[in-house]
Amino acid sequence: MRRPLWIALLALAACIPATTPPQLDFTPGAPVVVTDGRIQTAAFSVERPDGWRVITSSADAPLTLILVAPDDAALILLATDGIGEPPRPTNIDPADTLRDSTEQVEAGNITVSVYTVAPSSQWDAMQAVTRRVVASLAAE
Repeated sequence: MRRPLWIALLALAACIPATTPPQLDFTPGAPVVVTDGRIQTAAFSVERPDGWRVITSSADAPLTLILVAPDDAALILLATDGIGEPPRPTNIDPADTLRDSTEQVEAGNITVSVYTVAPSSQWDAMQAVTRRVVASLAAE
């Protein structure tokens, strides 16, 4: 009875690779560390507004951070290599119109593109949040 168990364990042990697969040793792309109050990348760090979600670019793409408002109706995008086709918020009132703005911000030796989009009804509040985020921007 013990012999089949021993043979099964030996067969399972043969399935374990002897070395770590290469894809686990290296992940391309810059690291991003998100804490309660700050986001740190290899290029810059910035304040994260309370309750906002952070979406990062894929590892093989230029560094992009998208800060999404708690209600999903507004966002701030920060990018080191231009904005490209900016995303749009998903949770807006159909009766409201979207407003957006783009600015280039110098932080040390890098330029960060900052794109803000929000419903017109929230625009003034979003501008205040964007100003706080931009003021917190620091080169790493």
